[in-house]
Order: sequence, then C-alpha cells, then structure tokens
Amino acid sequence: MRFVTETDTLVSDMDNLDKPTAETILEPILSLIQQCIEGAWSEWETFYAPKHHILDARARASIIYCHIVDRAMTLFHGVQGVVTGRKRGVFRLFVGDGIALRFKKAKKNGTTSNISTTQQRLIDLQLTIPGILPGTMLNAVYQLDDLQRAIAKMMVTHQLKGKVQWSIAVNGDIAEPTTMPSTGQPPAPGKQRARLKGDKKKKSQESK
Repeated sequence: MRFVTETDTLVSDMDNLDKPTAETILEPILSLIQQCIEGAWSEWETFYAPKHHILDARARASIIYCHIVDRAMTLFHGVQGVVTGRKRGVFRLFVGDGIALRFKKAKKNGTTSNISTTQQRLIDLQLTIPGILPGTMLNAVYQLDDLQRAIAKMMVTHQLKGKVQWSIAVNGDIAEPTTMPSTGQPPAPGKQRARLKGDKKKKSQESK
C-alpha cells in the first residue's frame, strides 16, 4: 500500500483502472459491500420508520451513509488487502494498491451528487488528494426505486468529470417476484367469505 506525503501541493494523477481489472480486484469483497448497503437500508426501514414522515431525502441519505460506514468498519476489519480510513470527513475503503472506494447514493443515471469543494474537484478529475492513499476513486452506490421505498440496484461505478465511465453490478438487477415451486400437495382451501343475511335471501329468491 502506497502513501503520499501530506502537503499543500497537487500530486500527479494515477492511471485509471479499467473495468476488467477492477472486477478482478473487487470480486472477493462485493458481497461485503452488498451487506453494508442492505444492512444500512434495513436499519433505516426498521428503526427510523416512525420518523419517515419528517425526514427528507437528504436526511435519509445521511442516516443510511452513517450506518453503511459503521457496518463497513466492522465487516472489513482484518480483511486482507483492504484498509479503512476517514480523512477530511470522508470514509473510504482502500483496496489493494489501486482503488479508493467510497459509498454514495446514486441518481438515476448512476452519477452521484457532490458539494463542489477542492477535494471533490480532485476526485472528479481522478487526481490524488494530498495526505490520502492514492488510487482510482470508485463509488459503491445504491439507487432507489421510483417510489423511493426500496433499493433497486447496487453497483460500483467509475465516475470521471461528472459521467459514469463504467459500472460493476454488486447484486445484479433486482429479480421480479417468482412463484413458489409446487410441493405436490393440493392448495389449502381459502377462507369462505362471510355472507350477509341479505345475500342469502337474495340467492334463495333467484333460485325460485
């Protein structure tokens, strides 16, 4: 793992990883990335349900991010080749010698919203940030469905100058509901609907 000296000067950018190389590096930890995101969403749905009506989208994203970081600190502790770190308010996973990964919520086009700071501009241009481990900056992102009530997709993206260059599915597309296979037993009879007295009288008259 390579470190850079913390200075005020700009360090030259590193070669950006291509998708096949990134897939090879990330494949062993994709399931852990998925657990971080899904677990954080579960926390949001469970513990914050009574407050959903007063928490806006930004608050929701912040809460989910905090839970993702908390899980990542635990799940990636001791994982070979992965270093967790927080610098200047941003949490990252440094994977091998070539990837600096951060967690974000993605828009429909896969890009992330960021406040324009000097650090963020360096990230957008894939430039090494002084004092932070070098590596191609990738985003582990989640996208919500149209109703903003469930996670529709999780992926790792490579964003450059505001555009997604490539992406790697973390969980693939969310599968459609499937019919449970038959057990060979006849279906259980459904409960008979309670009939109103008027219905019984009407049926008796129709049969005459």
